[in-house]
Amino acid sequence: MTSNRKGPGRLLAGVISLAAAAGIGIVGGTLTEAASTPQPAHASSSIGGYITRTEVLSRAQWWIDTYGAIYSQDQADAKPDPQGQRYRPDCSGFVSMAWHLPKKSNGWDRYTGDLADFGDTTYLGSLSDLKPGDAILGETYGHVALFDKWVDAGKTRMWIYDEYSTGDPGRHTIIDRSWYADRGFRGLRYNKITSGNRVSDYTGDGISDIAVFRPSTGEWIRQGSVMLTGWGGPGDIPLSGDYTGDGKSDIAVFRPSTGQWIRQGHVMLSGWGGPGDIPLSGDYTGDGITDIAVFRPSTGEWIRQGHVMLTGWGGPGDIPLSGDYNGDGITDIAVYRPSTGEWIRQGAIMASNWGEPGDIPLSGDYNGDGYSDIAVYRPSNGSWIKLGATMLTGWGNSTDLPTAGSYYTSSGSCGMAMAQSAGPVC
Repeated sequence: MTSNRKGPGRLLAGVISLAAAAGIGIVGGTLTEAASTPQPAHASSSIGGYITRTEVLSRAQWWIDTYGAIYSQDQADAKPDPQGQRYRPDCSGFVSMAWHLPKKSNGWDRYTGDLADFGDTTYLGSLSDLKPGDAILGETYGHVALFDKWVDAGKTRMWIYDEYSTGDPGRHTIIDRSWYADRGFRGLRYNKITSGNRVSDYTGDGISDIAVFRPSTGEWIRQGSVMLTGWGGPGDIPLSGDYTGDGKSDIAVFRPSTGQWIRQGHVMLSGWGGPGDIPLSGDYTGDGITDIAVFRPSTGEWIRQGHVMLTGWGGPGDIPLSGDYNGDGITDIAVYRPSTGEWIRQGAIMASNWGEPGDIPLSGDYNGDGYSDIAVYRPSNGSWIKLGATMLTGWGNSTDLPTAGSYYTSSGSCGMAMAQSAGPVC
């Protein structure tokens, strides 16, 4: 814990109270740490920059795995993160480390009393709104923890990370929601945290870019900037995604003629997928890295390399979508059904009677809120339309392929991608 109201020590009674609420053990007056699963400490973010939820949790786990009982409210006792930046080893210093925050003007890390005072955080309406990597802040109590995930569907218990008390190691453990609620804790979100579903995000700012692949010239064009020219060509299908885990979308294609999945400068996979398969790019495991996957309309199978994720759902005519529509950091299995104008996520209709023949459905987060938007590119007039708003009009050619688009593969003579109901675009 860190606070401008409390000293560095914590009463053992307080520790025992927390342990009782969490359902974890006390041995000889010492809090026992719950078992944790080590994760890699990705280094794709920069100090004060955008950071994925996956990286936040990876940094937290690295800290817990690396250091023992180091708790201190003295900035002089700061410990290095995986990149060498030093953070104070108390509760707020720990959250600052996980979020990769910069220091205050006085060289100190934030404390619980001012963690939310720098214009880069937002209080959540309810603890139910917590997502992985958010904080649980009790300013009056003088403590902050990092939320990992819910234990149960009813959201009554949660896994958290924190530095809690002098003499105890950092923890990855289960706490009852009621323990926080009864003490006035609130959910707090870092405004630069992103879901990690990097669809067409070439700048790493957590917002999908309006961008196209122009097969006739091999150009990859982001609004206002040509990113690459002379790479890829007719027949290639653009697959936007973060295949390296660096927090930015890679320029990549699926080449139906060879069955190759190619990232600029690197063949990721060859000879995988079959006739009629629709290539997908999405983070289906939540590890922050885009997976190679396909939708097989003939069987309704959704297949990630080496694993059938779902079978018997969706069929001919449906266009698969690679988006995170519930904001949990994992790509959802979803389709756009042109025959009805329905946008369907497994188990829920997200929108109905929206879209026109010829529209190419898009999968991207265009406002940076952590949720994929329902959106289309309309080649007939160059409009980029998000449900409820036109984002841009008159940009792009009729043969351009949006890098965040969803396509059918065609067995036609040109072997080109085609948008369902739009016809071949070659």
